[in-house]
Amino acid sequence: MELRFSESEITYWTDQYLIHQRDEEALREQQLVELIDIIQDRGHLIKEELYKIAYWKSPRRSKLVYDNSEESVIEITTSAFSSKDNDDKLNELTKLSGIGEPIASAILHFYDEGMYPILDIHALWASGLEWISRTTYPFWVEYVEFCRDLAVRNSVDMRTVDRALWRFSYDHPDKESVENLSNSIVNNWTDRRSKLEELKGGGSFSPELKAYIIGVTDKLCSLGMSLEECANILGMWSGTIIRWKNDRDE
Repeated sequence: MELRFSESEITYWTDQYLIHQRDEEALREQQLVELIDIIQDRGHLIKEELYKIAYWKSPRRSKLVYDNSEESVIEITTSAFSSKDNDDKLNELTKLSGIGEPIASAILHFYDEGMYPILDIHALWASGLEWISRTTYPFWVEYVEFCRDLAVRNSVDMRTVDRALWRFSYDHPDKESVENLSNSIVNNWTDRRSKLEELKGGGSFSPELKAYIIGVTDKLCSLGMSLEECANILGMWSGTIIRWKNDRDE
């Protein structure tokens, strides 16, 4: 793994994450943060807390959490937090209904006393991996060590690292090598994304889906279409695109 940007820019990209975070997103994240001491002192999650973090990471799948009994949530999260093995921690949490490896990593990220990154397509790409949908994460332990090294070497916490990785990737939607891009091109993408979000209502789509839509928009604009025409086309296609993306994420 190799970071796609300079380590000296970690705090810059974290600041960009916070600057562009919508109020409702910031509120949900703050609610998760406020539970850290409570959960760590207790040593496990309860079902309602599990739902909150599942919704934060993947709203579409979060209702599946309610298929778990309160007892199973307590038992499995206790076992995961008490384990000393990084693989076991992740795998134990996936025994819960609705909890795949990405949500399991988010649980560890916020509530385990160790330092754990979140498995997210944006953060993984910023760490040098390919931009592809995944169903398994055999590199989990390697990724944990990679992110821990980044955090320790730069005297920041894991939340700072995760925010920086996510925002850097989000600001480079076509996923080309940054070294080959001019500032004017990057600024053009930023302006185009802002305009499209204004046309489409901004919060309508997940971050991953937005990145895909921006890629489509870039292609359409290169054919001479206006942003308004792109927005109309994407409005017509949004159901198909969402189904496509959901199928890839399963």
